[in-house]
Amino acid sequence: MDRILRVLLISCWRIADTHRSALTLTCILLLSMVAPMDAQRIGAVRGWKTAPDCVSEASTRNPAEATTVEDVHDEKASFAQRARDIEKDLPQGGRAQKLAQHLLRLLDGTLRFTCKDESAGEYVVRYPIGLGTESVSDSEFDEFRFALSHLGQPMIAFNVGFRPASEAYEYTYSLYNEKGALRPIYMWFLVSPINDDSLELDHPLWYSDPAELLTDLPAVAPQAALFWDVEGPELRRISPLGRWAMWSAQGHDQEIQPEEHLDSFVATSQLRPGWTTAFVAGGEYMSIPWREDGIPEQVQIELDGILQRDENKFSAVPVIGPMFRADIPASYIAQNWLQGVRVLIEFGYVSEQSTFVKEFLEVLELVQVSQDPKQLIVESAPSNRYEILLEEIVVMAFGNAY
Repeated sequence: MDRILRVLLISCWRIADTHRSALTLTCILLLSMVAPMDAQRIGAVRGWKTAPDCVSEASTRNPAEATTVEDVHDEKASFAQRARDIEKDLPQGGRAQKLAQHLLRLLDGTLRFTCKDESAGEYVVRYPIGLGTESVSDSEFDEFRFALSHLGQPMIAFNVGFRPASEAYEYTYSLYNEKGALRPIYMWFLVSPINDDSLELDHPLWYSDPAELLTDLPAVAPQAALFWDVEGPELRRISPLGRWAMWSAQGHDQEIQPEEHLDSFVATSQLRPGWTTAFVAGGEYMSIPWREDGIPEQVQIELDGILQRDENKFSAVPVIGPMFRADIPASYIAQNWLQGVRVLIEFGYVSEQSTFVKEFLEVLELVQVSQDPKQLIVESAPSNRYEILLEEIVVMAFGNAY
């Protein structure tokens, strides 16, 4: 790849010198939550991964007749189950019980009172009357339904260009809402690194966060699309956290309906390209019904502490975005790219049987260990558009080495 990268860089700079315009490498990738071969949704809506299915035969028609969600869990002797058993025997509402509940959330991360109704795209919350008191009913239950903001079916296309005059990269995006979407898309976010003070967002119609706001935002958003197979509290323990960088519709007439798309989303940054997460909102914010005695604390813990997590209430899409300053170690860049390529493999966009992909992964692993980007030499030629994408954008990610 060393020879190929040098040729690409020389060609690009010649274009910039000749035309006195922005240097642009067009790198378009369609990453949807639809598998490329059979058009089936794949693990994009993390809320559906977190919540168990409502299990009774009547659950999708008459959830009041459904068995409790606790019945669907495999009750093995685990730390999580021990915490659950302890919590049941402790005095209701006491500090000891609250500590046990906190431990349970850390160890378990699953849902006891919530299940999913796949056909309606909704959650069903069901708990016994009197939960949290000394008089817990074994025959009467309270139940309600709600939907989160994961009901769109997003697909994102993007270009990456470099502007020598400003020494900044321009990331342009098109946001699609596929035919199978249940709701329009009204908002989406990039996960931006905490050290990016150069990021600017733009769109001719939608609101975008101003640059001065972006630099003040805390790092709270996990890389849910890169750690696609990690659920519960473990995600935030292993994922680097970034800032929200938001675009949002300024009215219902601007929302992206099913089978529609919107172009011209622009992010400008001095950071080089890497893999990040786009959170996409299609549906509504969770609305909890009013109860005279309130929602039991055990249930509220699930609603606030699990379902309201970003990775559960939004769709998560892996995309290329601003990630790396010029002084970021090559090993860190290689690690990020390894994650991105493995996501592409898992979702079927590139094949791990491809000679190019195999060699690409091998040299990324070599760079990660050696910390020398000049080790990124791939002799095999790319054979399809996704492999070409990897070869083109890695020029920018490791640009300071060539």
